[in-house]
This record gives sequence, C-alpha cells and structure tokens, in this order.
Amino acid sequence: MVHIVLKGYKESEARYKSLFEASADGILIASVEKMKFIYANPSICKMLGYSEEELKVRGVNDIHPKDSIDHVISEFEAQGRGEKTLALDLPCLRKDGTIVYVDINTTTAVIDGKKCNIGFFRDITERKIVEKALHDSEQQYHTTIDSMSDAIHVLDNDLRIILTNGTFKQWMENLGLGNDITGLKIFEAFPFKTDKVMDEYNQVFKTGKTLITEESNKFGDREIITETRKIPIFEAKKVSRIITVIRDITERNKAEEKLKLTQKELEIKTKSLEEANTALKVLLKYQDEEKNIMEKTILTSLNNLVMPYLEKIEIGTSDERLKTYVNIIETNLSEITNPFANQLTGYYSKLTPTEVQIANLVRDNKTTKDISKILNISENAVFFHRKNIRNKLAIKNRKTNLRSFLQSLSNK
Repeated sequence: MVHIVLKGYKESEARYKSLFEASADGILIASVEKMKFIYANPSICKMLGYSEEELKVRGVNDIHPKDSIDHVISEFEAQGRGEKTLALDLPCLRKDGTIVYVDINTTTAVIDGKKCNIGFFRDITERKIVEKALHDSEQQYHTTIDSMSDAIHVLDNDLRIILTNGTFKQWMENLGLGNDITGLKIFEAFPFKTDKVMDEYNQVFKTGKTLITEESNKFGDREIITETRKIPIFEAKKVSRIITVIRDITERNKAEEKLKLTQKELEIKTKSLEEANTALKVLLKYQDEEKNIMEKTILTSLNNLVMPYLEKIEIGTSDERLKTYVNIIETNLSEITNPFANQLTGYYSKLTPTEVQIANLVRDNKTTKDISKILNISENAVFFHRKNIRNKLAIKNRKTNLRSFLQSLSNK
C-alpha cells in the first residue's frame, strides 16, 4: 500500500515538473522565509539569461533593478495578503544588465515542508515597445495637429469630439463658445449646426472620401465664412474617426468679391473706352472725308477761278518778268495743292523767306542771273543765299547739285 502511494506521488511530481519545464511562461519558486530561489524552469532561464544553477543562488533582489525593489516587494506583499494575484509591468534585470518587463502571477504552496511563492513570469517587453510606439505616435499626432494654424477637431463614429487643437480652442474662446468641448457630441457643442452637417459626416463615414464644403455662420453681428475639410481616418479598412479641418476664409472671400467688383468695373470702363475709340475712329474718318472734300473744293476753285486768269495774263503779256512771276505763282499754287508740300515744309522750315524763294527758283531751273532779275537782287546776294541753303540742307561739302537735290525732295 505504501509502495502504491509513493509511486503515485512520484508520478504526480514528474507530471508537474514536466508541465513546469514545458511552460512558455517563466516560472520561479522562491522560499518565503529566505526569498531565495529553489527552482527555475527553462523559460525563465532564457528570459533572464541565467542557468538554473545560477538562479538557485540568487534571490528576488537580484533579478530586479535596485530603484524598483521597493515597488516589487510591495506588489509581492499585496499578493501575499490576497489583495491581488497579478503584478503588472514589473521590470526584471537580466544577467547582461538589460531590462525586460513582465507581468507576474503569484501563488503560494508548501514544498518539501517549506512555504514557497510560485511566480509565473510573462514577458511583455514587445508589447510595451508597441505600446510606447503607439503612445509616441499618438503624441506626435497630437503635436502635429496642435502646431497647425487651422482649427481642428477629431470626431469618433458617434460624432463625439475626442480631440481639439490649440487654434480650435482659441476660436471657441474668441467666439464666446468656451473651449472645453472634448467629450461632447458635435451638435451638443454646436447646436446651431444644421442637419446638412449631419448628412455630410454620415457621407464621409459611408464613402470614406474627403468632403470639402463652405459654410457661413453668424455670431451676433459678425459673419464668419469657413472652408471645412472632413477627412476620414481608417482602422481595419473602416472609417473610425473624422478629422475636421476648419479654415477662416472670410477675408479671402471679401478679397475675391472685391476683385470681382473691380473686374466688373474694368469691363464697364473697357467697354466705354471701346465705344469712345469707335466714336473717335468715326470722327477721324469724318475729318478725313471733310479734309478730302475741302482739298477737292480748293483745288477745283483754283483750277476754275484762278488758273484760267493766270494763263490769260501769261499769254496776253510780252513782259518777260511778268511772265516769270506768273509762272512762279502757278508753280507755287501747284505745290500748295500737291501732297509733297508737307515734306518740303520740313526741310524749308530751316530757311529764311528769301532762301525759300531762291530754293524754289533753283528747283525750277532758274539760273543765278535769272533769280537776280526776278527778285531784283544782286548775283552776289543770290550766290550768298545759295551757299546758306546748301549749308542748312547739309550738302555744303558734298558734290551734290543743289537743283537736283531740291527736285529730289519734290519727288519723295
């Protein structure tokens, strides 16, 4: 009978030892009295970097950082009093000096007549790394939106405000709406919002597409025009939150309206200018027509009322001087009515009246002697004026015949 009991006990002990050694969690058994380890399974050895023999000569104080010992002991004491069974997020010191974080579930048992604590260690280091990354990411996310100049708030799928940035809070204060609206639903925070806004948020949750709208709201006698962007945030391929970015475009809209008004005024002025330009063209055309009519009238009058009588004088007199004068009058009248007269005026404006007379006579093939008789001046005087004419027409030192030059002016 004793043999059967011992056999059963050994089988049971072997079974428990097999379970301990196969456990993925680290297991340490420590004497309550001495706080020294009397058993360590392979998982805890791997976790802490010690062999079982090395752990058996160590105690609780050896596997935790010195600055955490008080906290660790208080956790174990709370477990001993039955206040808790699981101690969370405790740091353990590895043999190489690095830290791993564990959750420790502790129970007590009597082993070999000694009261012992059995600790089940679950490594949560990777989980902590992920949590820290998420926390850092969340902090960076908060920092990013808080640094933006646009007003931003974030809604969950219940349309509850879960986050606001500094600009949004400042807006709320400036508008007298208070800034403590986190946790409120959007229509609790903004009761003046219409059902249209509800439809817009529902649309973004349903379609997963960003929606851009413009809104006009009145606060007392003040109107604010905003551009609102509702941007979906996805989790597991579903929209879980919406970032609402609000930009005050009141001044921009005023500037656009002013620009439109200015453009309209410019269009009116341009049209008026075009009409005035058209009227000016008509007037200039009318003036040209009047000028042509006047020129034709003058020319007709000269041909009908003056030229016939000059011809009669020229035919009816034997006085050569008189004939020359008549010829000069006819020539000059032709020049007055001839288009090239304007060109001659430009050159002759430099000449004195006597020089103009002499230039006309030279052009008409009159010699110095002829000119002297016609103008009743000496030949030396004619020569002097001819020299001045060449000088003023810039042909003084050129081998250019004065008569040919003057005739060339008439042909231009």
